[in-house]
Amino acid sequence: MTKSTRSDIPIRLRILDGGHMLLDGGTMFGVIPRVNWQKLIPPDEQNRIRLACWCVLAEIGEKRVLIEAGLGDKYSEKERSIYGLTGSWVAPALEAVGVSCDSIDQIILTHLHFDHAGGLTRFNGELPDEGPQQLVFPNAEVVVQDGEWRDALDNYSTTRSSYRTEELEPVRDAGKLKLVNGDVEIGGGIRVRVTPGHTRYHQSVILTGPNRTACFVGELLPTVYHARPAYQMAYDVLPIETMRSKAALMQKAEADNWLLILDHDPDHPAVTVSRDERTRFALTDAADHNDVLSDWVNL
Repeated sequence: MTKSTRSDIPIRLRILDGGHMLLDGGTMFGVIPRVNWQKLIPPDEQNRIRLACWCVLAEIGEKRVLIEAGLGDKYSEKERSIYGLTGSWVAPALEAVGVSCDSIDQIILTHLHFDHAGGLTRFNGELPDEGPQQLVFPNAEVVVQDGEWRDALDNYSTTRSSYRTEELEPVRDAGKLKLVNGDVEIGGGIRVRVTPGHTRYHQSVILTGPNRTACFVGELLPTVYHARPAYQMAYDVLPIETMRSKAALMQKAEADNWLLILDHDPDHPAVTVSRDERTRFALTDAADHNDVLSDWVNL
């Protein structure tokens, strides 16, 4: 793995609401029986559980980096009902903290499923769901693994609707796509680490400031309840690799006291890694939930 260059200046992080949704609890916990996982996250009458789509704004000096683009707002009423879509999306979430979409310099995506890349584009028509798609962040370079991009174009996934190429092509056509291969130093204390499992080329984003390291883990650890090896999603294309990737990352995070930011846990967005009474990995809140979502985190 590429060794990180620590940023000489503080990195400020802000967790943003990229949308909330409901997904089937069985698919989110794979082989774990409902009798077990429903004690952790109670499902609704349609067997769906609440999930967030957190994004992270990182400021390093004058540079602004967005990690993940969230769900976006390009959904029909039928899709909104199926996925139980509620809450904000990343553009108004940025505006709420006084940041314009035009001022984002770079976007780093863990992978290209619609709930992570959907906010890259929006429709440019008279109605919310009409017209050609335009870039939400016209000045931003979009960083993703080369293999992930190729898999997205081929729709290499366990579910047909995971990749939506029509919202990815405008990024490529505008010349804003930056493809990387493997563990790569991005600059300013930011690097990406390939953590395969959910997709073949899924990556986590590691940010190292003068005082601490934070890691946006993407779909590797969607909720605090996925810390145990067998607790993983039916969506994962390489479930054995998911187990290996998350064990290696949690071991590093525990040893170096990393702050982990989870993408889908609605109640525990920022956590640290410890061991429980049986020496298994456990994720615990790094700070009060409301404080994390309403203030900057300094690294």
